[in-house]
Amino acid sequence: MSKYQASIFLYAVAMIALGFAGHFMSPNHEWISTIAGGAIGVIELFFGTLTKTNPRVGFIGASVVALLVDGQFVPALIHPKPGPVWHIWTIVVLSTLLIIFLLGGHFFQRRFGKSGS
Repeated sequence: MSKYQASIFLYAVAMIALGFAGHFMSPNHEWISTIAGGAIGVIELFFGTLTKTNPRVGFIGASVVALLVDGQFVPALIHPKPGPVWHIWTIVVLSTLLIIFLLGGHFFQRRFGKSGS
């Protein structure tokens, strides 16, 4: 397993865990955070698994999902609601780091080829 695949799997597990954290931190204990975090995690696990057979589709799909997650949560940082926002910051930072890491790996491979030398 490459470090890029591992980063997708770690991101997926983090999104599932943050979905549960959002559920328990919500004053009404709404299930939408758990459902959304679980869905994002399962989709990312699918794309992480897909990178073994079709790397291009897997990595692009994982990047697009992380970009969509960023697009959902960045406005919540611009106009925050009262209460703790650490979980929103965590989601935005993890999504941005995954996008940067996967794009950096893509450009590194394009420049130096598959051997990495």
